[in-house]
Amino acid sequence: MNDFSTTQAPDAPVSRCPSNCAEAMDMVMEDVNDITRIGPAIDRNAAITRAYRQLGCDMPNNHWVRLAGYVSVQGGCAMQRVQSGTIAAAAFPPAELIGRLFVDGSPGEGLVASMDALRDANTEIFTSVYPPNKFMHECGYERLKECVDAGEIQVDGDLMDALGKLDD
Repeated sequence: MNDFSTTQAPDAPVSRCPSNCAEAMDMVMEDVNDITRIGPAIDRNAAITRAYRQLGCDMPNNHWVRLAGYVSVQGGCAMQRVQSGTIAAAAFPPAELIGRLFVDGSPGEGLVASMDALRDANTEIFTSVYPPNKFMHECGYERLKECVDAGEIQVDGDLMDALGKLDD
């Protein structure tokens, strides 16, 4: 049931959060695990982008999630360029991606390595940024902080600081 209170922020957590930290994180990770099981890089990227878009709609004050969605869209564009063979070196400033593109064997192998690198980077960012943000949406920042402080879930300290500022 929706709370139509005028005292809660539009992105206030709902009361469906499990009381156990592990169960709450498992609830969040169901979506993450479903998405990371998607094999083709472009399909996985599309699912990641949809997840960010939905969370951004659910948390309209969370500009970091909306930025992550934008970054995911750009990653998807790069993947499509790799797949079509119209990739340009300037599209990939990180040295590792350039190395995987141009140093790995034949051009075909380099393109496969580039797609793998883009998929891996997109997935790594998603699995580190999305879960704590989704947890915060579902359970609130205070509950997230309690679970992290108790050592029951792991979240990067800088990300926790940013989420705390967002909560303020």
